[in-house]
Amino acid sequence: MVILVTTSRKPCQDTRSVARLLARLIGGVYFSRGKASFDSVMQEAESAGTKRVLFIGESHGNVGSLGFWQDAWLEPELLVKSTKFARGNMVSRVGKVVADDEFGEKLKGLFEMGAGEGATRMILNSRGISFTQGAKLLLEFKLK
Repeated sequence: MVILVTTSRKPCQDTRSVARLLARLIGGVYFSRGKASFDSVMQEAESAGTKRVLFIGESHGNVGSLGFWQDAWLEPELLVKSTKFARGNMVSRVGKVVADDEFGEKLKGLFEMGAGEGATRMILNSRGISFTQGAKLLLEFKLK
């Protein structure tokens, strides 16, 4: 299933960049929200053929949370301590998903990630979520 990736209202440029990168990595669809209402986001998800939406929240100009919606808010909402991401790189879709612990397995279900065809590796655990291509870190969320 495709996931629609969007942001909170009126996000900063870095949050939009992270949302676009994350959508490419997980094979999702990015929606530039701006001032769009929640109902508008749901209509966009429906037109994209999905019911699951990943909202990237912001706190003090930085990525602050990852929240999933599908008919209701899905648990857990992920609180983000810090984010690192590579700019301007060609990235491929996630090809391998590794859940290091029980929490990672739960995250895998939220992202609905299975084996893909890309060269990118997604690592999920209670400490964070990271995407790597070889030895290169593409995107990392450290969780609170």
